[in-house]
Amino acid sequence: MRIKAILLRGIKKTFCNPSLSPMKDFIAYLIKNLVDQPESVDVQVIDGQQGTIVEIRVSSEDVSKVVGRQGRTIKSLRTIAMTVGARFGRRVRLELVH
Repeated sequence: MRIKAILLRGIKKTFCNPSLSPMKDFIAYLIKNLVDQPESVDVQVIDGQQGTIVEIRVSSEDVSKVVGRQGRTIKSLRTIAMTVGARFGRRVRLELVH
């Protein structure tokens, strides 16, 4: 079954998209607990052949909270996203979109 999934991953662009919903929910949960305006948090998962891109949009007042001092918070969030993505067998990139 795993070999079949690996072969299909390269063929279909959105093959893993439904199964990545738990990852999207988990990242949204983390971000919403960091910011002052959790209702403005938007998390989009874009699945491609090379890997998965997770785009995070927050209000302009909360950008600094997500980035953190010297980028430590966003770096930690990227590490968590890569770890969760590894469980799904995907390369994950986390991007903060203004």
